[in-house]
Amino acid sequence: ASFAGELDPGVLDASLSALAQRYDDEWGGFGGPPKFPHAMDVRLCLRHHARARDPLALAMARHSLESMALGGMYDQLGGGFHRYSTDEKWLVPHFEKMLYDNALLVPAYLEGFLVTGQPLLARVARECCEWVLREMTTPEGGFASAQDADSEGEEGRFFVWTPAELEAVLGARVGRWAAAWWDVTDEGSFEHGASVLWRPHDTAQVAAELRVDAAELADAMQRARKTLLEVRERRVRPATDDKVLASWNGLMVSALAQAFQVLGEPRYLAAAQRAARHVLERMRRPDGRLLATSRGGRAHVDATLDDYVFVVAGLLDLYESDFDARWIERALELARIVEQEYADHDNGGWYTTGERHERLLARLKVPHDGALPSGQGVHVLNLLRLAELTGQGRLAQVAQAAILSLGAMVNRHPAAFGQLLRAVDVLRGVARGP
Repeated sequence: ASFAGELDPGVLDASLSALAQRYDDEWGGFGGPPKFPHAMDVRLCLRHHARARDPLALAMARHSLESMALGGMYDQLGGGFHRYSTDEKWLVPHFEKMLYDNALLVPAYLEGFLVTGQPLLARVARECCEWVLREMTTPEGGFASAQDADSEGEEGRFFVWTPAELEAVLGARVGRWAAAWWDVTDEGSFEHGASVLWRPHDTAQVAAELRVDAAELADAMQRARKTLLEVRERRVRPATDDKVLASWNGLMVSALAQAFQVLGEPRYLAAAQRAARHVLERMRRPDGRLLATSRGGRAHVDATLDDYVFVVAGLLDLYESDFDARWIERALELARIVEQEYADHDNGGWYTTGERHERLLARLKVPHDGALPSGQGVHVLNLLRLAELTGQGRLAQVAQAAILSLGAMVNRHPAAFGQLLRAVDVLRGVARGP
């Protein structure tokens, strides 16, 4: 099937109304349970708001970011998001923590913070980065892929609490406060009467209910959070999958570089630089082609389109953080390999596998977003950025050809192409000029 066709000028508005139809106005987010965080959709809403000053787009993004941040899908003690929520309230998650979810959510929270100034959104971005630095960094400097959901043979056991456990750790009075603060009840919200920590009530509400001063309560809970995290560290931990994937590392390099730009924390930049060097030095063949996966410093498996384009995006974000021209040079090298190995020269755009991959029955193109943003959409934006940074106008033409190659399909299903539409939005801004 040909995807080609001019893009409908109304496609950006159509994508917003498609998102609005799936939006949960009570709890935020899109679609029903199991509820996934949909970071790309949130970021597309923020772009709509920036473009058209659309209050609905901003409200959908902000409410989704805040609800997820206060829910049990977010690790209230250790930072970092679990995979998805089993209910519509973001309360009980599937407890696995994936590197890529957090790498996609950090920029969404940073952008939300830049638009709203809401400190909660900055705090969550920061805590996700701290979790990655603390728990997901391998000795070689790359980032591990995932943490398991279960420990001691039970899903979630590491993360949940009972009122009695809180009181044993914090003492009777502060333990009772903590139970009210994180909604830990005798019935429990999870198995065996234990509860997932979440914040359904704001500080003023909880303080009124406990008849304590709000500032005193908030202060005590900040200390309690540290104490509980220290105690939790002594529990049997879920295992970490220490595979280093080039694609997910590219996404995390982007997230940390952007976090450095917004939050000014130099450790985030240093971690991003180190991971980028690991991928570029330890996960490439002598001819410069990328390898997809490594463990313990040994890399193998030919990379796919996603590996290349997510790493290129990470390098561009690094360059915009430390202005070291080497990142641009490496990005251009990898972009050249994408052009040689992956381009669909007849129709525009790129295949997911390279010329030399084991011959699959058919070379696929996956233009729409799934759990990850589409490689096509990411690379369109990469090329637009590279064209702007290097003055190589030809790269922008390749990007526009890729967008046009998908035109008809995007017009029909605009909500499936959040990443590509972000690129279209950037292009419109470029076309319009400052």
